[in-house]
Amino acid sequence: MPRPSPAETRERLLRAAAAEIRLHGYAGASLSSIAARLGMTKGSLAYHFPSKRDVALALFTSMEHTHGELRTGVADDGLRGIRALLTLLARTTSRGRTDPVFTAGTSLIVMSGALPFEVPRVFDDLITAYAASLDEARIDGEIASDTDVGQAAEDILASMIGSWIVRARTPDRPDTPPLRLAHAVLHSIGVADSEDVLRDLTDRGLAPWLEAGEHLRAQTTP
Repeated sequence: MPRPSPAETRERLLRAAAAEIRLHGYAGASLSSIAARLGMTKGSLAYHFPSKRDVALALFTSMEHTHGELRTGVADDGLRGIRALLTLLARTTSRGRTDPVFTAGTSLIVMSGALPFEVPRVFDDLITAYAASLDEARIDGEIASDTDVGQAAEDILASMIGSWIVRARTPDRPDTPPLRLAHAVLHSIGVADSEDVLRDLTDRGLAPWLEAGEHLRAQTTP
């Protein structure tokens, strides 16, 4: 069997760390418990990550990289305004449900006030991205011209974080249906034709609002 590449080894270590943090939080996780999950010694793990802080910083770096990829993907699709915002939110939410490393990094950012070191200001970058899309929406007439896009961006991020915290603390609770979340975002920023926006994104396959697609198809199918 070929030896794993350094990137594969790093991903395996981060996934184990993510699992420990999900179960025990940052304070409860340790290099020993992460190593035990992998069937390796603490010394072997320390070769890659000398301290738990180094593990956390690696999770942050991975999360920042993923956020950058998601923003680039939306730009490459040629989206702007409300459609760019919703697609970014949808893809971020989807990634959070399928990528444990991304989820662990997010959880650490959320609890950053309780961590014994300074963390990257990833959420500032998200607010900037949301505000840029909202400003395009304001220019294009999708939302009111007097909308405070900075405040609206912060409110949207706060809603997303709140939804994530509830889901993390009550894992057996069903996720908020994407359609409801999309409508909540659109309503909060004063978009009247939300059905048209969601139908357009669904028809083009640019956002995984599965319930939205089913709902809209049910409305339009004879």
